[in-house]
Amino acid sequence: MNTTFTISDLYARGWSHFKAHWQLALGAIIIVCGIQLILNIFGYQYDMRTGAESGSIVVSLLALLITIGLSIGITDLFLSMSRGEESSIDQLYKSITVSKFFSYIFASLIYGFMTFLGFILFIIPGIILTLMFYPYFYFIVDQDADAIQALSDARKATKGSRLKILVLLLSLGILNLLGMIALLVGLLVTIPLTMFIFIELYKSLIGETHVSVDEGLVGEGSDVKNVSDVAPKSQEPQNPKTEI
Repeated sequence: MNTTFTISDLYARGWSHFKAHWQLALGAIIIVCGIQLILNIFGYQYDMRTGAESGSIVVSLLALLITIGLSIGITDLFLSMSRGEESSIDQLYKSITVSKFFSYIFASLIYGFMTFLGFILFIIPGIILTLMFYPYFYFIVDQDADAIQALSDARKATKGSRLKILVLLLSLGILNLLGMIALLVGLLVTIPLTMFIFIELYKSLIGETHVSVDEGLVGEGSDVKNVSDVAPKSQEPQNPKTEI
């Protein structure tokens, strides 16, 4: 476990990835949002003021399942880009597996139930549980962990870093709010940037070494084909001295 990261470092790494891959990143986000928008248009809708119902419940359920799959796909794509690996838009569907799909559903139900109970208990426990387990999704996508293992790994990975994660989440919330204020155009930058920053946070939490191609570690004449060959996905966690 690596708890020595700084928020400014995460922003710098995220911005570096965005500059290098902005076209593919934006393309993937537009595709995912477009599919979700179309499905939501035809999904079930209920007007509380008039009591009118429209759309199809079946389409809404289909939209939910497709959203889960696309979440897996786009996360795998952004992980790949952040590691300098060969990346393509077809990862949006090629990286989806049955095990990841159902692990995500199961883990999300457990996570949602725990945080819901936590927020009922005077809010603070809910915030702590949210920070404690939040990166479980990355363990499922990146390491194909099952639901229980992903939640357990997330708890261990965030130990000692939860206050930093809270500050990061608040800062990213402000960043995306500014993106919305900028006639929504700013979101074309802040959304992919936020995703890259979350990826870098996850990689820091598991102790993955950040390797920059600009540093010359990957270049001509090298046997290394991509950044991931010199940056391991994870290391054995160490026992931090502090915890929040």
